[in-house]
Amino acid sequence: LDETPAGAAIHRRATVQMRTTGSAALQWPQLRRLQRGGVRAVLYVPLVAEHRVLGLISLGTDAIAGFTPEQVEGIGEVAARIAGAMSRAELQAKVAGHTRELERRIAQRTAELQETRDQLVRAARLSTLGELSAGLAHELNQPISVARGYVELLREGEISAERQDRALEIMGGALDRMARLVENLRTYSKAQPEALEPFD
Repeated sequence: LDETPAGAAIHRRATVQMRTTGSAALQWPQLRRLQRGGVRAVLYVPLVAEHRVLGLISLGTDAIAGFTPEQVEGIGEVAARIAGAMSRAELQAKVAGHTRELERRIAQRTAELQETRDQLVRAARLSTLGELSAGLAHELNQPISVARGYVELLREGEISAERQDRALEIMGGALDRMARLVENLRTYSKAQPEALEPFD
């Protein structure tokens, strides 16, 4: 590619004007084809931005003298603008790609954090349930023990008739206490847990 006029423009990062007439031009088949089409000169303008060649513009003219210095300068300015726009577009595409990747990572991390939070909430509920179960077992065992003790005493006839009413009253109190504990447990289980809201 460097041996062609276009390759020379890219390699030098400078505009190259080549006439389609003359012995030097005849060695390039593409120039001979352009000459047959009436093109007298071709201008190769590299699109350079930030020391990188992004592309190449080639223009032909049928003017015998080729492109004037003013035309070459004007085309060079347009090429510089095009190269700048291409470079900015390339940069914007990279930024957009990085932005998408960051958004993907943030979404993934947010999902991981949500899962961790859910696991912590489940662990806290299980811990609370364990504590509640242990406390409830202790609270229920007391009245059950009282009621069992009196049932055994009544069965074996060790409580006198005058004290039986008092024993039944104590057993009824123990049963009432168990009923209150169960009712409190029902009320607790129906209570809606407070919704956790995300914050910044």
